[in-house]
Amino acid sequence: MWGAFFNILSYQFKSHRNIVLCQLAGSSFFTISYLLLGTYTGGLLNGVGILRCIVYSHKDKFRANHAGWLVFFIGLYLTMYVLTFTVFGTPFDLSHALLEILPVLGMTSSHVALRMTEGRHIRMLAFLASPMWLVYNIITVSMGAIACEVFVLISVVIGVVRHDIKKNTHQVDIER
Repeated sequence: MWGAFFNILSYQFKSHRNIVLCQLAGSSFFTISYLLLGTYTGGLLNGVGILRCIVYSHKDKFRANHAGWLVFFIGLYLTMYVLTFTVFGTPFDLSHALLEILPVLGMTSSHVALRMTEGRHIRMLAFLASPMWLVYNIITVSMGAIACEVFVLISVVIGVVRHDIKKNTHQVDIER
């Protein structure tokens, strides 16, 4: 549940760095949780997510906005997808291939979000990533992760209202 706590909390921050640091903590806890459940794609991708959060929490130091990082991480996500079938023995059939690609697409979407500099862009892209993880978690019966994604979606909506809609409404009032 700590992973859920940190992921939900992350969308309430305005600054990019605080969002990323909360997601680092959430990825750390979810890596352990998914691996213990035997849902290897989720565990492996969250493990990569830890590295990703380290890079993006030090954007300037690692030049995180360089396109090479995007290619590198997408390559890692796809590698984790393949490892799920080749190393961890998940049967490769149509249903498993489709199920296991969902978190890969979710991680790719959230990766693009982390390349953004404004919290509102991160929140908007979470609307793409979170439903993919939600479906994966429902099918793999990861109860804590299901609750997390439901609350993340609620948290994103609250964050959008607090930081994006109210801000825009206030600006419109000032211009009148």
